Amino acid sequence: MNGIIADIGRAQTKGDKTLAKVLLEDYPSKAPGLLEALAKKFAAAGIPRDVALVYHVTGM
Repeated sequence: MNGIIADIGRAQTKGDKTLAKVLLEDYPSKAPGLLEALAKKFAAAGIPRDVALVYHVTGM
């Protein structure tokens, strides 16, 4: 997920509003799968799913 967010940031930094818009529109379709993979990774470490998602989304 960080890769997608970084791509959006780079596009905005370069001033490429078209690319930033395309990436933002594509982001929701990729987010559920990425969040699910992240939740499984945290669960394997014994961290509850809800905590894992909040941790990642808020960047705590």
